[in-house]
Amino acid sequence: MPHHVTDVLGGSPEDVGVALLVFVAGVAALAVVSGSLTDRCGPWPVAMSGSVVAALAAGLAGRGEAGFRAGVAVSTAVAVVAVGVLAAAEQR
Repeated sequence: MPHHVTDVLGGSPEDVGVALLVFVAGVAALAVVSGSLTDRCGPWPVAMSGSVVAALAAGLAGRGEAGFRAGVAVSTAVAVVAVGVLAAAEQR
């Protein structure tokens, strides 16, 4: 992410820090929710849904054009959801 933010999008080092902070905060918040889902549904369905969301994020990131900040934001948000869901499911 740092390379993409600075070189492709022309962001500053501060922009990289903000992007990483938002990513980590989102993962931490979603880990609580996905942990609860893992307790209710079991790790397998939660891990599979996280994998599907991760594949969606990869597909969205691959379609983004240089300088298309909204596409990067969407694919990053979807990746945050995927990592947050998978993190809790893998702890079981």
